[in-house]
Amino acid sequence: MSKNVIIFPTTESSEMRKHRMVNELLILALDGDPQLNRMCEIVAMLRSCRRAFVALENEGAFFMVGQHGFDQMQYPMHQALPLLKNLTESVEYLDVPAQFHGLSDASGGNAVPRYLHIAPMVYEGVVIGYCGIADDVEKPACSDVELHAMETMAMSAVERLRTHAVLRPQAAQLFGLL
Repeated sequence: MSKNVIIFPTTESSEMRKHRMVNELLILALDGDPQLNRMCEIVAMLRSCRRAFVALENEGAFFMVGQHGFDQMQYPMHQALPLLKNLTESVEYLDVPAQFHGLSDASGGNAVPRYLHIAPMVYEGVVIGYCGIADDVEKPACSDVELHAMETMAMSAVERLRTHAVLRPQAAQLFGLL
């Protein structure tokens, strides 16, 4: 063996640690992605709202990949359809029940928010989900700064998810883990 070669011992515990670290980096946990959760908390605090979310739309449901203030990670989509129809840019609803009569009746036990500000997340020209803030009390219309914060959150969430989508296949190829 050459004197210039350094051999680092590989133990089972270091292999397990590598596996755990890669999984933590690339797989969104049941509690949502920690970075997306922090973004939600910041935007909720900015608007003094109880809840914020980054949700992917799939098979008739919303899956929270980032959230603040929600007690579930999945919600049926049927109740939100009137709010999302042809949504291509950020929209703010100051009184959801008044603007969408009957929406609260079809909620299936999930409280319909009084205030909702929602922005589509567009990835490669396709709306893949939505981010937003919600509260049970009325709010005044958002300021330009708050509107910019919501749009920035949507763009940042898409970038985070895009990075996740790019890194996951690379990790699978490199480590054979996923």
